[in-house]
Amino acid sequence: MLKRTNDFQALIALVERQLAASGVRVVESEMLADHLTGELREVDVCVHATVSGKDVTLALECRDHKRKADQIWIDTLRGKYANLPVDKLIAVARAGFAKTARAAAEKARIQTLTLEEATSGNWHLIAELPDAALVVAHFPVAENVSLHLVKGQEPIPDTVMVAGVSLRLGDQTLPLADVLHWYCTASPVAQFTFDNDGVERLPVTIDMPDGIELVLPSGDSRFLERIELEIAFDRERSHTKFDRKIYGDAGLSFASKTYTRGEEKAHFVFSMLQQGDETSAAAAVRTSDGRSDFVLSPRVKSPTPPSGTQQSD
Repeated sequence: MLKRTNDFQALIALVERQLAASGVRVVESEMLADHLTGELREVDVCVHATVSGKDVTLALECRDHKRKADQIWIDTLRGKYANLPVDKLIAVARAGFAKTARAAAEKARIQTLTLEEATSGNWHLIAELPDAALVVAHFPVAENVSLHLVKGQEPIPDTVMVAGVSLRLGDQTLPLADVLHWYCTASPVAQFTFDNDGVERLPVTIDMPDGIELVLPSGDSRFLERIELEIAFDRERSHTKFDRKIYGDAGLSFASKTYTRGEEKAHFVFSMLQQGDETSAAAAVRTSDGRSDFVLSPRVKSPTPPSGTQQSD
């Protein structure tokens, strides 16, 4: 057991005091078993919490030296915790960290805190702010598009493709493909995909207002009554690591990821903001053709990785 100075004892007391009301368990000098060898290893401080319904264990390792912590200590911690059942490792050093130590810790996803930062920190955020999540990206595609004309109109030639026609109302004309994309990515459809994660197709009927014309590639037009289609949902799931930043009483987790579909690419930036008991999420997206969008409050789920493994993307 590491001999504690009064300052480190105060840190442990602070963590216990701040987290006691949340049902978080703080254990000093806990012994954890190595997954591979079964050897018991001592952890300076273990914080056992529940984050988004998942039990997580945070480990604090404390260094009470007058000199800044160096990379050797970080490398030692990385080796020690490689096979321990710990979800997050936090290194606390009285004198701070050398530049190379911080770089090594960041690469190893070890959070670094000086003793001053640790004793003045918000341990609700440090313990409970997510640093990984199961991100489910939804890519809706319009399929089986059927165009229904107002009765009495001349039929549409079989050779006409959706990509080649437009809709016209008065002096405004829009490509039909853009209209379908707007419907496929509209907020009600997005909400449906989040609420019905197992549904792969959604039948949709779009009733046209009076006077809507379907403009063919030849320039001829027909009055359109409705459009029937199916929205197919292509989903991609990934266990994504989030970088965590704490600003006073607020915490921000953020991550970025690029998805490729055929020749198109979509770059997403995800963020989760936690302030007090409130958590909100957002996602910004930019596609390779220059389109961009911003989605408030997408669903972000906590991952459940296999036992004894680190969460990774």
